[in-house]
Amino acid sequence: MPNHVTTRCTVYGPAAEIALFKTRMIKDELVLHPSWHPDENLRGKPTGEHMRVFDFNAVIPMPEILRETESGSDTSYGLFALGEEQGNRYAGSPLAYPWVREMGITTREQFRAWLEKERPEAIEKAKLAIEAKRLTGHTDWYSWSVEKWGTKWNAYNFEEVADGGGEYEFLIQTAWSFPEPVFEAIA
Repeated sequence: MPNHVTTRCTVYGPAAEIALFKTRMIKDELVLHPSWHPDENLRGKPTGEHMRVFDFNAVIPMPEILRETESGSDTSYGLFALGEEQGNRYAGSPLAYPWVREMGITTREQFRAWLEKERPEAIEKAKLAIEAKRLTGHTDWYSWSVEKWGTKWNAYNFEEVADGGGEYEFLIQTAWSFPEPVFEAIA
């Protein structure tokens, strides 16, 4: 779980300009049941509730292909197996891992053969990461978000504080850091 950074933002201007800002930046999203929900049939399904969010995608949209990527060990293993570990956040060879050595795997080719048999989804995730890198310069959503938004996730915990008299004030939270690139783009 990250440290949460709270940003308090006040937008000043004519009512029409503030209304335009709100229309562009504040979205109404359907809430989904979390991936850890006890009822596996509800995981990722809509709750029927809506929430307002301050959406970074309205200013700096994340490319669609990155939304499908994963940032984790499966992708990292697949990139290594395919010889594409350059630029991978998880640097280092899995050949040095004790569990890999215990299986007697000593070469990239052996590791790839094992991965194709036991965890073929890792190869598919890596292929998607390679295509994402070709199109966006990033193998996954995480590295793109940190570079383009200045934080790992979109804003959350949106709260409207004041609205009227030529100003609009709200709070958002982000993970680990202030979303400087987003606010630079808004300015």
